[in-house]
Amino acid sequence: MRAEEIESAKAQVKGGIVFGIENPESRMFQLIQSDVYHGRYVTCAEILRSIERVNRRAVTEAAERYLGDGGLTYTTCGPIPLKGLVH
Repeated sequence: MRAEEIESAKAQVKGGIVFGIENPESRMFQLIQSDVYHGRYVTCAEILRSIERVNRRAVTEAAERYLGDGGLTYTTCGPIPLKGLVH
């Protein structure tokens, strides 16, 4: 993954967060999520700083953790043949 791709992804995520807090329903959802996952209110500035800390190493570690050899799950809608999807 190139540095430009990481920076682009970070900009998209940050933009979604900033624009999301303009909607009262989205803001309320963010407050609830903050309380459930962190046990406290996490400010928008804290979230943006944590996104800014993401680098190639963090992306690689996350990919290895979640996409490693532990197996993947396929979800489909409609008739899809399994041939070719399962080894």
